Amino acid sequence: MNYEIYIEESSPVRVLSNVIDEIYQKEEYTIVSKWNGAIPEDIMMKIFIYGYMNDSFSSRKIEQLCKRDIHFMWLLDGFGAPDHSTISRFRQKMGEQ
Repeated sequence: MNYEIYIEESSPVRVLSNVIDEIYQKEEYTIVSKWNGAIPEDIMMKIFIYGYMNDSFSSRKIEQLCKRDIHFMWLLDGFGAPDHSTISRFRQKMGEQ
């Protein structure tokens, strides 16, 4: 499904995506999800920050949004929704840096 047509050009999710793309432009990082294989770290960062932007701080809530919300699906760019433990491990990894 092409989610592109449902996301407005001026949407905050597009702005966030462009900013994160600029940050991660030079290197390729991945986070391994137990159920969905490797998910690029820039995509994990996008869903993590977008969850926070929408008052969703729980890993389980962000997992749920990745499965139901069109903006999160657009950010996932064809990758499967990460499970809550993968999101939690990513949060811990970011806290260590």
